[in-house]
Amino acid sequence: MNFSIRPMQPGEWKFFRDMRLKALQMHPGFYAGTYEAALKKPPEEWQDLLASEDKGVFGLFADEYLIGITGIFPSQKDPNDAVFVMSFIEPDYRGLGLSKRLYEARIEWARAHGFKKCIASHRGDNIPSRQAMVAYGFQLTHEEQTTWPDGRTETEYHAELVL
Repeated sequence: MNFSIRPMQPGEWKFFRDMRLKALQMHPGFYAGTYEAALKKPPEEWQDLLASEDKGVFGLFADEYLIGITGIFPSQKDPNDAVFVMSFIEPDYRGLGLSKRLYEARIEWARAHGFKKCIASHRGDNIPSRQAMVAYGFQLTHEEQTTWPDGRTETEYHAELVL
């Protein structure tokens, strides 16, 4: 099986949408958005996201099949920072070291777009996310109590990687 990662194209919006909805449904507390809100988005919103030149949205593929997604967006707080968002890998493909490709694609994108720092965060009980962040050299900056979309209040850990 061949694994690859590449930017998703606007014409692939249905595949991206379906994967994003699956992620939100499977892990309702790990993401900023909700399944219900994402389900209401019109096709144009999904297409615009994939067409955006100031955001990186990537698909992870096993041969030609989409098995994961990830993204990186400019920070709303600091124009020098890029924020890691919406990473998801299908359960059957977890534990194979594929998150490495998600991190490499986003870090490369951030460097190519002139960002100085990558920002990531995770919910305290999302151990795989924490392990991946540490493996890529992210340093903890702070933590805060956050009420997540599933209604639970958990510690959110924030970290950064200086490029």
